Amino acid sequence: MKIIAQLKIRRYKKSDNKVMWNLHILGLEQFQAYLGGKWDKDLDNIEKVYLKNGDFIVGEINKRIVAMGAFRKISDKKAEIKRIRVHPEYQRKGFGQIILNELEKRAAKLGYKILQLDTTNKQIPAQKFFEKNRYTKTKTER
Repeated sequence: MKIIAQLKIRRYKKSDNKVMWNLHILGLEQFQAYLGGKWDKDLDNIEKVYLKNGDFIVGEINKRIVAMGAFRKISDKKAEIKRIRVHPEYQRKGFGQIILNELEKRAAKLGYKILQLDTTNKQIPAQKFFEKNRYTKTKTER
């Protein structure tokens, strides 16, 4: 039986950027959902987009970033959860749940009462994950 070390959560720092980008792309490519371009502009300026009125966190095991997630302000009471990714080698071990729980806790601490998110129709495991966590589908669009 292989035992996985505990996931250490911390706030994103600029030196994480290259590893974070690799994790982001890897996480989407496994579902053929990576589009690139304008869809990723937020990741070019994490400090402005996320760290001012939200948060961006990474999860490490043995100092290796294996998970990440973020949220950003939509309104005074509403935030959007974004960019939850877990490296494929570390999926199905509860790390996505740890990231989501931490994001929800941090958002509540900042006063956000409503959390929303989006995902692609190709990311079926993500859809099921969020439904399991009491998120409900409100619309579908192209």
